[in-house]
Amino acid sequence: MRTINYFLLLLVSISTMSCAVYFTPIDTEATNIKMDQDPDQLMDPNLDRMVVPYRDSMNRIMGKVIGIASGQFEKRSPSSSFFNFMSDLTTESIRIYSGKQVDGGIYNAGSIRIPELMKGGITKGKVFEIMPFDNLSVVLHISGDTLMLICDEIAQKGGWPIEGMTMKIQDGKVQEVKVQGEAIQKDRIYHIATSDYLANGGDKLDFLRDAQRSTYPYLVRDAILDAIERRTKSGKTVDPVIDFRITNQK
Repeated sequence: MRTINYFLLLLVSISTMSCAVYFTPIDTEATNIKMDQDPDQLMDPNLDRMVVPYRDSMNRIMGKVIGIASGQFEKRSPSSSFFNFMSDLTTESIRIYSGKQVDGGIYNAGSIRIPELMKGGITKGKVFEIMPFDNLSVVLHISGDTLMLICDEIAQKGGWPIEGMTMKIQDGKVQEVKVQGEAIQKDRIYHIATSDYLANGGDKLDFLRDAQRSTYPYLVRDAILDAIERRTKSGKTVDPVIDFRITNQK
């Protein structure tokens, strides 16, 4: 049973160039209405009949199982199976979509909107829960110096989803970064997959706003969906990967 409190407070002021008239409430009233019925029973039948076809269609689309998770994925810093799910699937799809060299991927932890993904069927709707934002896929073309600036932010935030890279951090500072197993070279150009949210300066990455990039009409969410569906078509499951890409040195 739920109780909804409805409060009514009226305050109106009418102003003119030379004078003003003010209206002040002389009484207020609050009523408690106990909701002891199923909300669906309270819907207007005519409205419900209009909504049903769209609701049923949406439920069929979002309820479709597109893949199988062979284990549980958990979201934790500095590195976790859910972080790797996000970075691996997205970067894999961006590599395929772009057809270009991609050295690694970087995504913010906040782009994963649920704390865990349970073992079993993965529905299309679940992927929308994981990544509800319509962020576009981007490949940054940046120097090693700029990549290190991103890594500094990742270290300060305690870890993000990354792919093709490893990091050692301590007390919020970078101790070591490798891309494809090699130490970052400051003058080399790296091609890093990410979202347009980060590429446009989100999460304090303001220095990326003018960075050279390739932006694709390909949603990050669609990149995840495509990667899951590729595994399903190949008879494979989506497997949790825990490889400690970011380690916190104590």
